[in-house]
Amino acid sequence: MNTELKNTLAQADKLKARLQAVRPLDVEALKKIQAAFEMEYTFESNRIEGNTLTLQETALVVSEGVTIGGKSMREHLEAINHAQAVEFIKEIAHSYIDITERTIKEIHVLILHGKTKSGRGVSVPFLL
Repeated sequence: MNTELKNTLAQADKLKARLQAVRPLDVEALKKIQAAFEMEYTFESNRIEGNTLTLQETALVVSEGVTIGGKSMREHLEAINHAQAVEFIKEIAHSYIDITERTIKEIHVLILHGKTKSGRGVSVPFLL
């Protein structure tokens, strides 16, 4: 085994030992980690679709209800709707209900709520 690989593995072992020393994580730490992960997930999912909100702006829109100057209503709705859909999916997972076509459509409605093709933010009805 070469020296670089040995050093990398030794560093990984040290990091693993540090992690093991703080386990189990307390409930509040786990909640903070989960909240950060969910916000990053919302940000990255929307960014892939062309949303220009930054991670910090996404957090402000979702958590505080702040509107960001220079950003479209569509971008605000994408962040809010995605976060709400994630919450709904978590509720489904915790309730152990079957995922049906209707459930998928409900998630779809949450994602698209208040959006139109023009992106003006006018709510449109969806058939379930």
